[in-house]
Amino acid sequence: MITQEEADAAFAGASLETLDPTPTPRLYTWQVKHMLHSSQEIAHCWIVGGISTPLFGPATLVARDEAHNVLDRAQRVLHTLGTRGEFEYAFNNLQEDHEFLNQFVRDTIDHDHDMAMFDFTHEYGNVRGTPVPPFIQLMHDETAGNQMHSYCQNIYNRSLRASATTKSVNGQLHCGLRDWFFLNAWQRGQVLLAAKNYFEWIREQAQHHRRPSTHHGQPGAGSAHNPIHLASLSRRQARRSGVSQAALRAQWQ
Repeated sequence: MITQEEADAAFAGASLETLDPTPTPRLYTWQVKHMLHSSQEIAHCWIVGGISTPLFGPATLVARDEAHNVLDRAQRVLHTLGTRGEFEYAFNNLQEDHEFLNQFVRDTIDHDHDMAMFDFTHEYGNVRGTPVPPFIQLMHDETAGNQMHSYCQNIYNRSLRASATTKSVNGQLHCGLRDWFFLNAWQRGQVLLAAKNYFEWIREQAQHHRRPSTHHGQPGAGSAHNPIHLASLSRRQARRSGVSQAALRAQWQ
């Protein structure tokens, strides 16, 4: 088990931006696709249709509508990218890069905007003066924000209890939760995905260790199937990963 104080010391000089920098102009096609696919996965944490079931229960009407708007917009921009090469610039100029990024990282949230007036004034994004983009609105919705923060905090707390060294603590989760109320919309979404992916990976590891062997023959002494050898392998694997099998079973099932 790792204490909060030990984790704080391990990541004292780190931030979410240093661990996972936000893309900046000029934007390549692969970067834009990554941001759009991430936004789709995040939106599906509230609405059905993704590769996994939604993480959260019903959100506010605004949040649900914005999740659908995020999906619609992502599909629209992906279509405009067409057959551009992954390492070609995604957009024609610097202004279009900024217009796209403003859909994810604009910090000023004005909830007095009438979201019903939202319109895609540009095929790659909105221009100055239009209402708050749907992804930013979703990430800063009060109910959705509380759901995200609670989920990420729960996964993080369980990871501390299951970890044997600070190397197995997820830095994105630690820094993201520590600085949660100072994060922009894109960063909040990345912390949510970090928690979701970390939980899925750990659960897979726990299920793998619980799975019974399908070998029915009598193992030979000193072979890879020897119980003593298996036990030593498990101990070495636990030391390398920093997460014990017992902790995995106790914390992630």
